[in-house]
Amino acid sequence: ERARAHAEFRRLFDAGDYAAAVEQGRKVVELTAGGNSGHDEELQVALMNLALAEQRAGDYVAAEAGFQRVIELIESSGRLTSPRLARAYAGLGVTYHAARRFDLAATSLERAIALSRRAEGLFNEEQLPLLEKQADSLTEIGRFEDALLAHRYALRIVGRQEGERSLAFVRQLESTGRWYTRVRSFEAARATLRSAAGLAESLAGPGA
Repeated sequence: ERARAHAEFRRLFDAGDYAAAVEQGRKVVELTAGGNSGHDEELQVALMNLALAEQRAGDYVAAEAGFQRVIELIESSGRLTSPRLARAYAGLGVTYHAARRFDLAATSLERAIALSRRAEGLFNEEQLPLLEKQADSLTEIGRFEDALLAHRYALRIVGRQEGERSLAFVRQLESTGRWYTRVRSFEAARATLRSAAGLAESLAGPGA
């Protein structure tokens, strides 16, 4: 029964019907929690799925509670290196960011990024969307130097993974240049965007 409920949850979630997925996700959690003890991993997965559906449905209060419950379950089990713990903190941070609670988002995303680096390596690409939201959150609360560090770290990751002569690096340079514009650092913005444009032209030709 639980397997059928989970399959239906996945169908609804993948179809983008998040309100219905939330209802189905609650059924999966009930069926999982009602099982034997020792199913903690399955319960964590069910709670993570439900929290993600709640986040996508715009119910940030419920999503926050769900991700926090997963974090508590994992931390109480002592499995502090579990990749799921990084994902739970990431989910919590993204939820805070979507709710415009940027101070809490910055803290949760910092924890998620640190756990991600510990589990997957210092320059793993899974950090990139988290670094983007972290930089945005830090900018919103006026921590511009820390936001710039997040952008620079993202550049290092892309440079390591894709090379500094790649269109992916161009896109990351452009993102950094636009951030400089946002914080009204126009000289740095011009220099960075000029570098991005020059690199794009050298890679893909004039008018790229």
